[in-house]
Formats: sequence, C-alpha cells, structure tokens
Amino acid sequence: MNDDPTQDHRSGREREPDPSNGSAAQSRAPYLLIAIAICLLAGLATGTVVYLRTLDKVSAAVQDITNGFATEEITETFILNQIESTSTDGAVLEVATADATESFSRSSAPIKYWDTELPLGTTVSDITVPATYRFHINLHDSWNLSVEDNNTCIVHAPALRPSLPVAIDTAGMEKKTRSGWARFDKNENLEKLEDSLTEKLAQRAGSYTERSDVREDARRSVALFVRNWLLHENQWGPDNFNNIFVYFPDESPPQNPDDLPQPTISIDSKIES
Repeated sequence: MNDDPTQDHRSGREREPDPSNGSAAQSRAPYLLIAIAICLLAGLATGTVVYLRTLDKVSAAVQDITNGFATEEITETFILNQIESTSTDGAVLEVATADATESFSRSSAPIKYWDTELPLGTTVSDITVPATYRFHINLHDSWNLSVEDNNTCIVHAPALRPSLPVAIDTAGMEKKTRSGWARFDKNENLEKLEDSLTEKLAQRAGSYTERSDVREDARRSVALFVRNWLLHENQWGPDNFNNIFVYFPDESPPQNPDDLPQPTISIDSKIES
C-alpha cells in the first residue's frame, strides 16, 4: 500500500500540489502585521497617559507643599514638625545666656525685751558670687507663624523663660560675716544667707528676661531656629522666604507693614557657624 499523499491510488499517477494553500497564508500576513502595529500603538498611548497622570500627581503634591508655606498652614506645619522631632521632656530650646556677679546681704533681726530693742549691735553677712543665667522657650508652647509679602516670615514665639536653678561658680564665691558687738550669731546668719541663694537668684533671673541684651540674643536664636527649619524644608532662599521677624508675647509688630524694623535675620545676614 502506497502512503504517499501525492500519489493517486486509483490511477497510480502523481498528484499536483494545491497552489491555494500558500497563497492563503501569504494573503493573511499583512493583516497580522497591522494587528501587531495597532497593539504597539495602543500600549504606547496607554503608557503616555499613565506617565502624564503621574506628572499631574507630582505637580499637585509640589503645589500642596508650596501652598502650605504660603498660607496660615505654615504654623500647623511648623508645630507638627516640632512635635515629631521633640519629646515632652526635651522640648526646650535654649536661646540666651547672661553672666553676672551677684551680691547678697543679710542682717540679723533685732532682739527685743518686751517692746524695747536691746542695743546688742547688728550681725551682717555678705556673699558675692559669679552666676550664669540661661534662658529658654518651650517648643510645645503657643507659636504663630505668618507670611508677609510672600518672602517674609513673621514669628510670634513663646514666652522667654529662665532656666532654673541658676548656675553659680562656687570657686569664685566670696563670703563675709560679722557679729554685732554683743551678739555671737555671725555663722548662723551666714548659713541662712547661703540657704536663700537659690531662691534669690531665681527671682533675679525672672527680671533678666526684660533686659534688652538678653531679649535680643533670644530673638536672634529663635530666628535662626526657624531659618534652619525653612532650610530643611527647602523654603529659604532668594525665591522663597528671605526675611524673618521674631516677636515675643508682650510685643506686637507695627500695624503698617511699611513701619517694620530691620528683620531679625535676612538672607544677607552673617550667620556664624
């Protein structure tokens, strides 16, 4: 039996190949190429749409960040940053120091017999001590930052507080005490004076917050603190914020922006490292 498909079993003659099979395959080739091209173009178009949408999202995100520094949201942004970077116990920013040599004196109380003061003299004790006062603000206290003319940041900072206890140089302390002519309590009087130093220094520290040199040092420290934050947020420079004014709670900026004093710091300020 002959299995060759080209052989005619009845006649024994060889069959001719069918030319229509090849021509059909050739005729389908252009349609296949067109279909492939359409798929490629569709994929390219889809990728372009996705890319453009991604650009739109990035642009919107950048715009949101910029708007956050151009509106009242700057205060919220700043406060959230400080909460994230500090703990309750560590939210203290030291802003100024002052050195002074303080003198204190204590006199003994008179001794009376009934209503008559006895002439026993007066015991007097004196202490002179070098002291270093430090001042801070609490980062968790109330802040308010506002924008003026798009490139000026107005900072209403928390209250200036003394850091207690006041540091003293015991090596430089000088003590003097003398008893009244008929009294023998000079050491006791001196000891009581020493025991009161911490409280007396704390009282003086509170008044030092009103000193102009302390306040101006503190003002500049706060301005530098805000400037460093703006630098971190890429918001400090010629085309961004370039002036900072700082006010404490008992101070107010002038009503007329044209009357503003020189900025606390500006982009032209010399910053010591």
